[in-house]
Amino acid sequence: MPRSSQYEDRQDGGQKTRRKYPQDAELEMSVLGSCITQSQWWSEIEQVTGGGSDEGLEGLFYGSSNSMVARAISRAKRISTTNDVNLTTVRSAYASMVRDGEESESEQVVLSYVARAPFTDLDQFKGAIARLNELQAKRRLIEGLKEVEDSLYEFDSDPYEATEKLRELSIHGVVSEPALTAKEVLARIDSTEVSPWQVDTGIPELNKLLGGGFEPGRLSVCAARPKIGKTTFGLNSAIMSCVEQDIVTLFVSLEMNDREIASKMLANLSSVEHRDVAKILNKDTSLSLKDLSTSQKEAYLNAYEDMEEAPLHFMFAENTKRGVNDIVDTVMTLRGKYGEDRPIAVFFDYLQLAVQDKSNARPELDNITRRLKLMALEHNVAVITFSQINRSGAEGGMPSPHQMRDSGGIEQDADVVIMMNREDANSNGEDDDDNQEIETATIDFWLALNRNGPTGMAHAEWVPGTSTILPMDEGETSFTRNVVAPKTKSPWNDEDDAVSSRPRRASKPMTDDDEDDDNWRRSRK
Repeated sequence: MPRSSQYEDRQDGGQKTRRKYPQDAELEMSVLGSCITQSQWWSEIEQVTGGGSDEGLEGLFYGSSNSMVARAISRAKRISTTNDVNLTTVRSAYASMVRDGEESESEQVVLSYVARAPFTDLDQFKGAIARLNELQAKRRLIEGLKEVEDSLYEFDSDPYEATEKLRELSIHGVVSEPALTAKEVLARIDSTEVSPWQVDTGIPELNKLLGGGFEPGRLSVCAARPKIGKTTFGLNSAIMSCVEQDIVTLFVSLEMNDREIASKMLANLSSVEHRDVAKILNKDTSLSLKDLSTSQKEAYLNAYEDMEEAPLHFMFAENTKRGVNDIVDTVMTLRGKYGEDRPIAVFFDYLQLAVQDKSNARPELDNITRRLKLMALEHNVAVITFSQINRSGAEGGMPSPHQMRDSGGIEQDADVVIMMNREDANSNGEDDDDNQEIETATIDFWLALNRNGPTGMAHAEWVPGTSTILPMDEGETSFTRNVVAPKTKSPWNDEDDAVSSRPRRASKPMTDDDEDDDNWRRSRK
């Protein structure tokens, strides 16, 4: 930051006043004096200033004279054969930096720093550096906010770009994190207790290929032609995530409204026909809750309660007018609400609908996938998104990753790519996700890209009447990999004892003839 801008001009009571940028010159002098008397402590300064670069030192030590002494210590360290400094070497380095005729004052200047009550305890010294870092962050935030303010006065400026800048300031505090040595990284890993978690896909075959399910910090993409069952698979996995595993789940739908999503989820949870659930939610006079059988009614009410109590959140088209920025902001809010250690899964349906400028679709889509990938890494969330297939992949059969519409950045950023297909849709021309004529069908999953494991095929049973995708019987599958998926017990439940898991839903819609209520009764807490 230029020294000329260390004051902010502002209007106060009609008169222009000047406010000095936050700094603590006395603390800076004490820290520098400590580095002269305890030269081994200089390594602490190097860790937060990019190895002791001039730019880093000028940011941390804001006073002009303090910054100059800091650079003198750094120079003395570099030219010393023993990588050590003392009063003499620092004075010599300082003298070489001043104007002609001022060399004689160098010793007195350096002595004044040594006399400034330097720290004798390393922990206190580190605390002082932390305080200087906070002051530097404040100065940079002031500069960043001023840049945003100045940009908004420009007639043709984009307010969303200004909002994005503010978001970056709030996340990073405009303070770059110092690089870590391999030793520091390994020590941090050894000292951290990690609770591994994955999002259960609901399909054991697919879980085995993925090593347990969708992982945090990764971007997973599921692609298929229209009406093959992408949304059904996404809702099925989201239910496994929030209801079965107690994972905080955000479902972003740019294609359906709240009633459509809710009816599909309730049908999935209760095994009551989707069309009947939709009529109940829409208050259709032809069907109400009292018209259901006893077992259906209980299953529906249990599903309603489970959905209410689950850590489940939704975003729709009206909530995402700023595109991925709104999703990132929501994830930050959820992280603050539930804590840093709570698992979060984000389902995004679907990529191509997020493109706002159709004439610039591919670059915009590349930016969307890059942002989603960065969000997964920065906030340690599992991101599962969905993609349409282009015209070349719409002729039937299992599509390939390169046939994803406007692909390129999608394949590059994704850690996992899953292609989906239904042979009945190809042979019979059937493409309706909610068609009630088909009782069940086989849906095929091709794990085409997996950066951390094998690829391969998995299969499941598709039940359109209840918007459900179920595991196939063991004898019906050709998948033979002998890999055991980890259990999905939630470590975030308040109970000490294991929570009994919900029985899997039936492979066909519930009918009025079902009398065995116990088959549909869920275990309650």
